[in-house]
Amino acid sequence: METTVLVLCANDRCLAPAAATILRSALQAHAEWQVQVVSAGIRAEIGAGWCPQMSDQLTKDHDLIMRPHRAQQVTSELVRAADLVLVSERKYRGSARLLDAASADHTFTIVEAAILAKEALARTVAEGAAVSVEGAVHSGTGRLGTRERLIWLLEEMNAVRGLVALPPEEPHGWRRRFGRAAEVVGHDILDPHGERGSHRKAAPALREALDSFASSLADASPRTVPA
Repeated sequence: METTVLVLCANDRCLAPAAATILRSALQAHAEWQVQVVSAGIRAEIGAGWCPQMSDQLTKDHDLIMRPHRAQQVTSELVRAADLVLVSERKYRGSARLLDAASADHTFTIVEAAILAKEALARTVAEGAAVSVEGAVHSGTGRLGTRERLIWLLEEMNAVRGLVALPPEEPHGWRRRFGRAAEVVGHDILDPHGERGSHRKAAPALREALDSFASSLADASPRTVPA
């Protein structure tokens, strides 16, 4: 079964396809990780192409090869088929859950996923945990398959939710109104098409978080116990 990651943002023209492009590129360094990464929008401009500003940022400043892109609307089928759902902002976690209630345990913001994956692996190494997966146990020890390793990591990430210090949440009231513009607030990478977002700042924020997450995926290699 193919391993699938779904990335969601508001319109599937800017943050989500950018995140999908960055994650694909980051995973190319780890040939064993064969993952399909797709993007969609909560209120997609169906059929629309790349946001020109974000495309320029990824091409010029991050030296990424851009695939042709056409925005698509998120559906319950897309959410249900995904092993992992990454969202640009916390408010979209609820959107995924409305389409498929079972997605709650494997839906994270991009920033949250990077932090929790790193912490989950650090705790596992510290505890010296041995992992056994039903149906994947062989004589001696060996690496689990891509999908099994991802599911294992997501379970570990869920286990540390609420136990790890995450960036502070979005301020409210006058602090929000008069606060300085920022590309990342709490768990959110802000939409560059909103009043506080920035293409120039959002692109490196995505790159930093997704490079970290890809490294955690590459390191997620629990060993099966002897049969």
